[in-house]
Amino acid sequence: MTKTVPAPDENNVWRLATPGPEGWLRTARTDDPNKFFMVSTDGHVQEPADLWLTRIDRKYRERLPTMTTGSDGKQYQKTEGFRPVRLRNIEFNGEDGLRNGAGKTPAERIADLALDGVDAEILFPNKGLSIWATPDAAFSQAMCRVYNDWAWETFGDYNDRLSPMACLAPADMEAAIAEIQRCAALGFRGLCLPCKPVWGAPDHTALNYNLPEFDPLWSVIEEVDLPITFHVSTGRDPRTSRGNGGAVINYAFAARRHMELYGTTKEQYGAVAVSFRKHAMKNPDAMMRDPMSIEDYLNARMIVDPLGLYDCSLVSDGAGAVVVTSAERARDLGKPAAYVLGFGVGNNLRGWHHGDNMVHTGAKQAGEAAYRMAGVGPQDIDVAQIYDCFTAMVVLQLEDYGFCKKGE
Repeated sequence: MTKTVPAPDENNVWRLATPGPEGWLRTARTDDPNKFFMVSTDGHVQEPADLWLTRIDRKYRERLPTMTTGSDGKQYQKTEGFRPVRLRNIEFNGEDGLRNGAGKTPAERIADLALDGVDAEILFPNKGLSIWATPDAAFSQAMCRVYNDWAWETFGDYNDRLSPMACLAPADMEAAIAEIQRCAALGFRGLCLPCKPVWGAPDHTALNYNLPEFDPLWSVIEEVDLPITFHVSTGRDPRTSRGNGGAVINYAFAARRHMELYGTTKEQYGAVAVSFRKHAMKNPDAMMRDPMSIEDYLNARMIVDPLGLYDCSLVSDGAGAVVVTSAERARDLGKPAAYVLGFGVGNNLRGWHHGDNMVHTGAKQAGEAAYRMAGVGPQDIDVAQIYDCFTAMVVLQLEDYGFCKKGE
């Protein structure tokens, strides 16, 4: 049966107000004889409502997501890793209704995609996104296997156009490796991992992907030669990392955020790296004293986008101390004294990833407090020693201490 897209209602008519394809050599429109090949990279399937209940091991059935009625008489979805979520019955009409009911079978899905000029689709779970919503890795892996079985049974014959990603619970390492090998043998064309391997809020003590414990997982993924995807909102917040590379992961978010908000470029971060290298070359105790050009900086290997090798803090052991005494005692030491006129302390107590904290360091509060105590402002400062763990942090501190405005 041929489907047609109904005319948009008053709430969606604005979607048609586009400049159109005039002057384009090719388009994605279905009637274009030289149409672009279009792939939808974030499609979601329509799993049967009882999929896990009918297929999973009996020992897990009482723990599956379900609907409950609250004391207020309203229905809620109850999932092990979430607080109850209120269910709302929304009536979809017109094009919204068509899309909401689309793609229940592979053949219908292909027909629905054709309406939009889409040739192929990468598929993820829908109801099944809750398979990662538990700290119990074995339970999560059992739900993943049920989904993978159904997804291959349903879409395996259409894998050239409808490609489901095989889902894994990597915290259950041995079972995850076995599932990777099984799904690769079946013919899956990609894998889906949760953004954070251990479910829950940020916890620096939990395992994360940058740690060596996951090396066997990456090895088998390389062996089967399958791409991996990380679907948003799975595993919860992945942005607190520890161990080798953990700091780089966290600071890379700040560097990228600053680029997105203010148009900061790699060359501008490079100017920081080159400048600080010149200072280091004058210090006989510096770890890195070789000359470095902006070309050297830009050609260095990427560590975590956008941070390259020369953006990153060195691994070093050392300590520093500032000895402070009273003004009276300082006069007896026979050397010129440096007087501390003001100081301040600041921290983003609500967390590195709260709001815009990634581009606002504790230097803002600390600097303002120190200026007030000393009775001066940033315009009165001739020399400053800026902490240079990562190039982006130098930029942020120069801004937060008031030496320039944000984005300058």
